[in-house]
Amino acid sequence: VVRNPIIERQSKDGNQLLNIKRRSCWTRFIVRCAAVLQHVQGRCVQEEMNNTRNQKMKALEDIESVRTAKYC
Repeated sequence: VVRNPIIERQSKDGNQLLNIKRRSCWTRFIVRCAAVLQHVQGRCVQEEMNNTRNQKMKALEDIESVRTAKYC
């Protein structure tokens, strides 16, 4: 195998450039993903809070209906 230092250096530089590009792409992707996840998580927490609030209200209504039923 005849080694050609110029071609080797070019391909090495090319790979480095590719890696840098790939890395910045990944970083952007990861940042975007993190933002989306945070958003989704926030929404989930919000929904969870709403759900528990709804359940509490429902429970209170049930208790009220039971109470009024007993008195009637």
